[in-house]
Amino acid sequence: AQARLSAVGSRVGGLHVDTVSAAVSAADGMLSLDTLDALLGGVHIVGTGDLGMVEGASGDARLTFSTPSLFGLRPLFRGDSVLARDELSPLDEHWLTLEGVDVDTLPVAADVAMEGEAQGYVEVSGSFGALDVSGQVQVTDALYGRDGVALLAVRLDATNLTAPDRVVGLTFDASEVEVAARTLESVDGSVTLEGRGGEGFLSVRQGESDRYDARGAFVLDSLGGGDLRLEEATLDIDSLAWSLVRPAEVLWDRDGVTFRDVAMARADDRSVSLTAAGRLAWQGSSDLQVNALGLSLSRVGRVAQLPDSLVSGTLDLSLAVSGPASDPLIGSTFRVQEPRYSRLALSELSGRLDYADRVADVSLDALDGARRVFNAAGTVPVDLSFQPEGSRISSIPMDVQVVADSLAAAVALSYVGLLEDVDGRVSGGFRIRGTLDRPEPSGVVRLDDGAWSIDAVGVRHQDVDGTLTLTPDRTVQVSLGTRAAGTSSVEGQVILDPVTNPRLDLAIAFTDFEAVNRRDV
Repeated sequence: AQARLSAVGSRVGGLHVDTVSAAVSAADGMLSLDTLDALLGGVHIVGTGDLGMVEGASGDARLTFSTPSLFGLRPLFRGDSVLARDELSPLDEHWLTLEGVDVDTLPVAADVAMEGEAQGYVEVSGSFGALDVSGQVQVTDALYGRDGVALLAVRLDATNLTAPDRVVGLTFDASEVEVAARTLESVDGSVTLEGRGGEGFLSVRQGESDRYDARGAFVLDSLGGGDLRLEEATLDIDSLAWSLVRPAEVLWDRDGVTFRDVAMARADDRSVSLTAAGRLAWQGSSDLQVNALGLSLSRVGRVAQLPDSLVSGTLDLSLAVSGPASDPLIGSTFRVQEPRYSRLALSELSGRLDYADRVADVSLDALDGARRVFNAAGTVPVDLSFQPEGSRISSIPMDVQVVADSLAAAVALSYVGLLEDVDGRVSGGFRIRGTLDRPEPSGVVRLDDGAWSIDAVGVRHQDVDGTLTLTPDRTVQVSLGTRAAGTSSVEGQVILDPVTNPRLDLAIAFTDFEAVNRRDV
């Protein structure tokens, strides 16, 4: 039997078939592909060979493929109609608006990009009942949205792929990887599959001195669960090495995840450690304990690729989760020594959380030297269950008391990036009632002897004194005065309704006030 196939300008699902030309024949238990020449989604495929159709018959076939651009495959992943707002003409925007499309919600071209060059081959031997497959693909300068890779090489070797006793080996090597807004110098690894189990190795390099390696085995079940046994895991971060204390196990199923003896510690100091043991369940009951001792937040920030010096400090943490998923018990304490976040700097920050019956009892303390300069404590009704129904915000009022006692203004105003060399003290207190979505604060906060510089305009403001009076209707009465070769005052109110989008009603007065002191402004 013989057959010839020819197609032009068709499609199969989301795949555009540009051209296909193939000649196939079958005889004596063999299927022969005499010729195959196709252009599918811009990918050129050429093949020839034969394969056995019955037991005892065997053959060999080879396919090669290449494309100068992966763009032609984008409809497979994103559909045919991909609109990017920065590629629309004014007329396009007009018609889309008439059709009820909010153009501002459309992605930009970089979010839907798909680019790259690819080439490779697949070799198949044996019969349909017991195929051996090997192949390789190499992708260069690839982009998918904002993720990308400069070079990716993947190698596949499979024995008896269509039989129950299949063995599949996969190796990959990637360089200059951009994923989830992170940059990785290289990612390489290997996986071997036998039935539902296997083993693998993964190595990630981030920058010149950071490397993360892991090796282990796994078993997958038919219900979406599995068992991962980590034999080795090491993190080399800025010349400091963390490693797995002993082999660990992580199991998961539809109802939760279980950690068995997961413990990592610094190679040069085993007292610096991170451990997890027990079960976290989103169905059934939890019994999980997580502890961190001496964890460097600057190195955690380095792994997360946060800007240098953004966060630092040494963290001790204890977290326990128990009880049913619908109403868990959560207890946690933490302490950070010498915490730094951007320009916020303290001697110590500590806190506590006790959660039960959908109410969180919280406490937060900040120390400057040996003196407590900030405290917040109270109860916050909220749904932290693993089976939420509706909103997590409770209609039951909270009750939180906040007190500042000569808190350095540099700490209180650290989120205002415009201000430099901040002096002064913040004192006062307020109470927050109401709900999380409609809080009702009341109290007074006072700034004394404040001062700061604004380098952008070359001016230093001094003798800044003022009060903020918070009222339960979410209105903040503002009274503030300052001096900078003259005086200024701010009187009025800030309306925090909603809290995420406040409204200002302020009267600002200046008397011989120096607004700018720079020659280039």
